[in-house]
Amino acid sequence: MKVGILTEEEFAFGVYGGFGYVARKTANLLRDLGHDVCIIDVSSRYEQTPALLEERIPVYFLVNKRIRLGPVDELNLVKNFLKRIQLDAIISISLYACGRWAYYFKRASRKTRSFIWFQDERTDDDWRKIFGNSLFWLDSRNRYLSFFLLHERYRRFLRKKGIETADGLITQAQLMNYKIEQMYKTRKNIELVPNPIPIPSEKSIKKTEKPTVIFLGRLDPIKRPWLFAEIAKNFPDIEFLILGESHFSGFMNSIMKKYKKIKNLKFLGLTVGDRKKDILSRAWVLINTSLYESLPVSFLEALSYKMSILSCQNPDNITSNYGFYTGEILGDGYNEIPKFINGLQYLLSNNRWLAKGEKGYDFVKNFADERIIAKKLDQIICAL
Repeated sequence: MKVGILTEEEFAFGVYGGFGYVARKTANLLRDLGHDVCIIDVSSRYEQTPALLEERIPVYFLVNKRIRLGPVDELNLVKNFLKRIQLDAIISISLYACGRWAYYFKRASRKTRSFIWFQDERTDDDWRKIFGNSLFWLDSRNRYLSFFLLHERYRRFLRKKGIETADGLITQAQLMNYKIEQMYKTRKNIELVPNPIPIPSEKSIKKTEKPTVIFLGRLDPIKRPWLFAEIAKNFPDIEFLILGESHFSGFMNSIMKKYKKIKNLKFLGLTVGDRKKDILSRAWVLINTSLYESLPVSFLEALSYKMSILSCQNPDNITSNYGFYTGEILGDGYNEIPKFINGLQYLLSNNRWLAKGEKGYDFVKNFADERIIAKKLDQIICAL
């Protein structure tokens, strides 16, 4: 079967995020099951001709950022694409722009099965929390405002057209079901398909004798990495590692530069491959300080390496089950740092982090193992 993965990123070409990770991982898994897979990038940030990922999976860049398109133009663009690349099924990874394009693919070819994989739906209440962060400077706030307006535009479009024409709706987290039903007024069945991750063998996981704590994700305002740095100041004998870069480098550099002198805090930048595996294998606790999250891939990755989770986010009760949930923390978070300090002390005391991490490992290997998810996706797209 010829399958197209609609995405706005693919963990390559300078953009590395959770959606891109899922798109690339999904493409590889379906290819390994015998499908003919391609990735279709529907962002307008690139002007590249078709490219190949390292795994020899083709990537097509559908939209030229220099050309402004209306709905008719977008539909014709898809029709012309399908004349060259016949597709049996498409999977939309990120809903915002991709859901719109999924509708165009379905309209251009009724034979093409369309599946929307909801990743991160945000209600009005979610957006109020995001914009309640007082540390957002004007440039940062404007970028989130643009994203909000884009989200609202696509939500209206999908409520009228995209959802009803889709052949299947799937979501990576249970918490999304209520949001989808309310935001899109749909009664369609929504099937749970977690984001796939590789599960390392237990023998390969080797923890350090001394505690190592990590921050895994973008250094963006919504992630509030300054809280992680503030926590590090209170635990000078513990190694704190930040794995990630920022999409708001100018704004975030001005905030984070004062933390560069903390001796037990290291900024490692984008970390992938064997180096990332080695760090995850050694680390004890993942600290997540985000103002808002869905169910991030980093939570699943942490559990797969027997880490416990300390966070103010508790998607599907994963944090409370396999770590320490501080409770919701809004705004810039500075006044609530003691909650994180107490949580880390709790996890480190009596090796609670280890017991919770082992429990989390047992959970995630049955919940999000890439082999299980690949078979589930294969069944879904081949069922109709």
